[in-house]
Amino acid sequence: MMKLAEFQEILAAREDEHLEFKEAKHNFHFERLIKYCVALANEGGGKIILGVTDQPPRRVVGSHQRTAHVCGFDFAGSASGSRQASGTG
Repeated sequence: MMKLAEFQEILAAREDEHLEFKEAKHNFHFERLIKYCVALANEGGGKIILGVTDQPPRRVVGSHQRTAHVCGFDFAGSASGSRQASGTG
């Protein structure tokens, strides 16, 4: 689990090829998440922070989606059958 001081340090950082912030307040499409993961992997790794506004000053907006927690991301099926990831957890 991440400590509060570490999270605050990440919130203060600028987005770059190793750090992305996505609001994902209600949900985040699985396919988009995979594209970001691949881009970060191609740059040698990094972090995607879901549930936080993109623009500074950053605000934690959380997510209202209730889902199963898998590998640091929460995945859920939508009514259309596409997979989505929310920013909780």
